[in-house]
Amino acid sequence: MLQTGFVFFRRMTVLLLVFGMQGCLHEMLLTQDRPISLHEADLQTLRSAHEAFQKGEFGKAAKKFESLSQEAEDRDVRHRALYALACARLILSENPDTFKTSFSLWETWAGDVAPDSETEDPRMLTPLLQQMVLLKVMEKENRRLKTRMGYLKRENLRLDEQIETLETIHQDIQEKKKGIFLHKEEVGE
Repeated sequence: MLQTGFVFFRRMTVLLLVFGMQGCLHEMLLTQDRPISLHEADLQTLRSAHEAFQKGEFGKAAKKFESLSQEAEDRDVRHRALYALACARLILSENPDTFKTSFSLWETWAGDVAPDSETEDPRMLTPLLQQMVLLKVMEKENRRLKTRMGYLKRENLRLDEQIETLETIHQDIQEKKKGIFLHKEEVGE
């Protein structure tokens, strides 16, 4: 049940992030009525990274986004790259620790977003992502408990075998005592 819930949330997050990425790319590339102040080389790298992301090459995209988020000349490119990097890393997260790290990247990006509501606001996904962090932690704890339960079951089997062996030894001793006692009665002692 927990595994199924996590798979559902992960798929939903991927879908939401992909649509969010398309929205960001669409607005960035198709806005003709206002000047775009992005440096052309950075814009080319950003487009290339978005293409890799859309193809499902999240690792490749994440490397490009990370580079842009740190080195792009234009602040807007760095900010968009940070958002895209957070999305890619969230998708690539395979355990609670990497998910938490990716989520903190998301929070860094969200903390730097202007609070206007003129466009789509991907920050609305933050509660969903927080729930996913919780699910990842619960999944890790579930795996730990299953491992512990397996160990305890094996230990229980081992102890059952020891008890059975001790009971057999006890029965043998009782039979020997009974034989000695009968022998003493026959001899007349």
